[in-house]
Amino acid sequence: MQINSRLLIGGVVVILVAGLILAPIGTLRWGVQAATPIKLGEVGPLSPPGGYADGQLMKDAAILATDEINAKGGVLGRPVEVSYQDTRGLPEEGTAAAERLTAQEHVAAIFGEFHSSVFLAEMEVVHKAGTPILAADVWANKITAKGYPEVFRLAPCQALIATQYGDWIAAAGFKNVVVLYEKTDGGQSHRDVLIGVLQKHGIKYDVIGADLDQKEFTAQIERLKSHTPPYDFF
Repeated sequence: MQINSRLLIGGVVVILVAGLILAPIGTLRWGVQAATPIKLGEVGPLSPPGGYADGQLMKDAAILATDEINAKGGVLGRPVEVSYQDTRGLPEEGTAAAERLTAQEHVAAIFGEFHSSVFLAEMEVVHKAGTPILAADVWANKITAKGYPEVFRLAPCQALIATQYGDWIAAAGFKNVVVLYEKTDGGQSHRDVLIGVLQKHGIKYDVIGADLDQKEFTAQIERLKSHTPPYDFF
């Protein structure tokens, strides 16, 4: 999913307001405090094995959003400052990043992330810390199903996305399909919802899982090519 900078600007403003509401009243007084930057944290993959190309797009959008907000006077007269964290698509890196941002840097709020598995780890940390977090592009159903009051999400969940995929496959007339999913929380969530929709429509399917860092699919493709009857949609 492409990250729209204007959408992210709106999201950043939302979590800024949430963070300021939750902040101690003394930090909102005008005067010297008015010039103190409001510090936020941004999390996402900026290096392998995660989706670092998408992570960089998210960071670029955040930079554009921050520059635009600050050019208009910031929030309540205070500039916005963002600490960028590379989570590498790994849950343990997400946990470490969330702990740094909440316990060491004391950010008002956190936003970002591209991998559901990583976000699920991060949200446990911020839930304990009471810090708002805004999910930019993570789709697993479990994220909002937990009902944490600190967690907000811009992206749709897999219950919506995979259902639309399945209904479209049925409407297009495909009868024998392959579901290739990533072995992560987001991928497994998509798989489970999509399989349910395919079963509802009576569509035959095969399922293949891929690791996050997998680059070679020759063996799977050759097996699928030789299947009888041939698959009509991947």
